[in-house]
Amino acid sequence: MASEKNFKGKGGFYKKKGGRQALRSAAGSTPVVAQETAKVSKPKKQKKTLASLVHEESPAAGPDTTGSEMNAYGALMVLLNSEKKKNKKPTATKTKPQANDDEEDSDMEGIEQTEGAVEGFVSEDEDAEAEIERDEAEDVQAEENADADSDSDNEEADTNSKNPFIWHFQAVDPQVLEALPASSTELEWANSRYSCDASLGPASLIATPKLTTTLKTPTAEAPSLLGTAAIKEKLREPFKTANPEVTKLQSEFSKPLLNYQDVLFPSRTVDNEKELQRLYTLHALNHIYKTRTKVIKDTYRLAAEQDSGLELRDQGFTRAKVLVLLPTRNACYEFINTLLQLSGLEQSENKKRFKNAFYSETDVPANKPEDFVRLFSGNNDDVFCLGVKFTRRAVKLYSSFYSSDLIVASPLGLKMIIGNEGDKKRDYDFLSSIELAIVDQADAMQMQSWDNVNHIFKYMNLTPTEMRNCDFSRLREWYINRQAQYLRQTIVLTQFVTPEINSLFSHRCLNVGGKIKFRPRYKGAMARVGMKIRQTFSKLTGPSVEDPTLDPDARFKYLSTIILPSLQRGNPEGTLIFIPSYLDFTRIRNYMDKENFSFSAVSEYSTASQLGRARTYFRNGTSKYLLYTERLHHFRRFDIRGARTIIFFGLPENPRFYEEVTRFLGRTVVEDQVDISMVHVRAIYSQWDALKLERIVGSERVGVMYKGSGETYEFQ
Repeated sequence: MASEKNFKGKGGFYKKKGGRQALRSAAGSTPVVAQETAKVSKPKKQKKTLASLVHEESPAAGPDTTGSEMNAYGALMVLLNSEKKKNKKPTATKTKPQANDDEEDSDMEGIEQTEGAVEGFVSEDEDAEAEIERDEAEDVQAEENADADSDSDNEEADTNSKNPFIWHFQAVDPQVLEALPASSTELEWANSRYSCDASLGPASLIATPKLTTTLKTPTAEAPSLLGTAAIKEKLREPFKTANPEVTKLQSEFSKPLLNYQDVLFPSRTVDNEKELQRLYTLHALNHIYKTRTKVIKDTYRLAAEQDSGLELRDQGFTRAKVLVLLPTRNACYEFINTLLQLSGLEQSENKKRFKNAFYSETDVPANKPEDFVRLFSGNNDDVFCLGVKFTRRAVKLYSSFYSSDLIVASPLGLKMIIGNEGDKKRDYDFLSSIELAIVDQADAMQMQSWDNVNHIFKYMNLTPTEMRNCDFSRLREWYINRQAQYLRQTIVLTQFVTPEINSLFSHRCLNVGGKIKFRPRYKGAMARVGMKIRQTFSKLTGPSVEDPTLDPDARFKYLSTIILPSLQRGNPEGTLIFIPSYLDFTRIRNYMDKENFSFSAVSEYSTASQLGRARTYFRNGTSKYLLYTERLHHFRRFDIRGARTIIFFGLPENPRFYEEVTRFLGRTVVEDQVDISMVHVRAIYSQWDALKLERIVGSERVGVMYKGSGETYEFQ
C-alpha cells in the first residue's frame, strides 16, 4: 500500500490537516487524524440537582436496553412523580436585552479551534446556560408585548387537520404509543402503493406500522403549502422570494415532508438539488420555530398560572431538534446560506468565521462529469460538525451543541465526537431529542463510509447519560418512555438506492406516521453509452443464490476459472477489470501476482506517481491488465486510454460509472482506429445485484434478467 508522504493528488484519499495527512482504512472508515480534536471546555463544579441525582442513579446508557438503563429509567420515573408536587412553576422575568447579545457567540466560551479540527463543540459552561435563559426571557417578553409571530395563537389553538406538527408531536394519540412493542425489532410494517406523480415513481410504496391503533396524520395540500398553518407565517415570504414558484417535485415531495412521514427519495440530481434543499430547509426551520414558539408560550402560561396546577409537556431532554448530515464542507456552506436566506432573520453571528472555515474557491476541471464537479468543488473536506442556534433576532453559528437548535455535520465528523465504546472522551447526549433527521447525498456518504452513518443513528434518541438543564415537569411522555425514535422523522436524499441505504431506512426509521419510499423507473445507463458496443451480462448460479456471504467467492471463482483463462488463450492486451470492493481488489491482485499475469493495479489508496505509471503502462501495452476500483473512479473520474475489453467483476452502484467506464472503449475505437467489433464489455451479476442491474439495463429488462432461466444476456 502506498505511503502517506508520496500522495500528491486530489480527491480526499489522504486529507491534509494542519500540515499532516490522514489515511483512510481499506473499508473507508475513520481516518487516523494526527492529534486534531476540538478543544472542549471543562464543566464547572455545580451543586447537586435533580438532574445530578438521576445521573447518580443511572450509569452510562449504551445503545441497547440494559439492566443499568432500566434502573435509570425507574429512578427517573420516581423522581418525576415526586417532582410534580415540589416544583415551583417558572416565572417570566423581564430583562433588558444586553447591547452585545448578538455578538456573544463570536468567541464562544473562549474556546479556540485549531485548523483542521472538527468545527463545533460540546459545552456545559454556565455562561452558555445563562445565554439560553436570557434568550428565552427576551422571547417571553416579546410574547407579552405581542411582538412575536402573529400566527402563534392560531397555531396553538389549531389542533385540527391543518397542522401536522400538532398531530404528530403535541397531540399524538396515546393509544398509538401504548400499542408499540417493547423492542423496535418486533415492529411489523404493512406495505401499500403510494399515489404520486408518475415522474417520481409509479411503483412508490408507503409502509405503515401494524398496530391496533395507527397514527392518522392529515394531509397537507402542497398547492396551498404557504397559505396554511403548516408553515409559520414568518417563513412564507422569505421562501417565496428564494423560490418564486412551487415546482411539481416540491409539490409532491412536500406532502410526506409536512406530514412528518419518513421519506427515501432516490432521484436526487444536479438539476433538482436546489429545489429539494430549499424545501427541506424550510421544513427544518418551520419545525424549529414551531417548537420554540410552543415552549415560549407555555413558559408564559405557566408563569401566569402558577397556582393552577397546570401541566404542560412540550420539551425533550436537550434543545437540539434537527440533525442534517452532509458529505462535505462545501455542501454545508451552501446549506447554511440557504438556511440564512430562508430564516427570516436579518442578523447572523460568526458568518465570517464560518466562511473562512467552510468556503474555498477551489475549482474542479471542467472536463469532469457534472455530478463530480458539484460534489468536489470548493472545500471538499469531510470532517466537520457545527451547531446553529436561533433567537428572536439572530442566527448564531458555532453555538455549543447543548444550546443549539440544529446540528449540521458530516458523518465522519459527528462519529468522531460520538466515539466508540471504551473511549474516555465521547458524547452523544445532544442527539437524544432529535425529531427531524435529514441525510442529503447519501450516495456520496456511502463512498466515504456508510458505517459512520449507521453509527450516528445507533446513538440517536437514546436516554441521556447525564441530564443537562432538563425541566422534568415539562418532559414529553414519549421521551420518558424511550419512544422518541418512533416519532422522529427521517429524510434520506440520494441519487440511487443501495442495500445499505435500504437497510437504514428499514431498521432505523421507525416513524409511526409511516414511511414512503419513492421508486423511479429507469431507462438504463447502457442506453446512454452512445456507441453500439457489445455488452454481455453473465449471471452467477449455484449456492451463492441462497447465501449472499458466498457471493464474493462465486465471483472470484467465475473470474479465475472462466473469464481469465479465456482471455489468456487470446490477446488479453487492454483488459480493464472494474472492481467495486477493495477486499476483492486485493484478492484478485494477489492472485494475478502469484500467477505471473502482466498487470497493473490502482485503487483509491494509490499515489499520484503510481496512478500515472500504471495508466502509462496500460496505455502502451506494457501491462496487459489493469485492476481499477470503484472508489478510485468515484474520487478521480479518470478517462483511461488503451482499454479494449472491460470486465465488471461487480456492477457499480452508480449507473453513471458503468456508462463512463464503457466509454473507455469508445475512446479506443476513435483514437486507435480499432474496429468496434473488437471491443467488448462483460459484466458478472447475481440476484443480489437487482438494484444495480435495474439502473444499468433499465426497468423493462431487469425482470427477465433477474428471474429468467438464462445465464447469459447480450446487448449491442
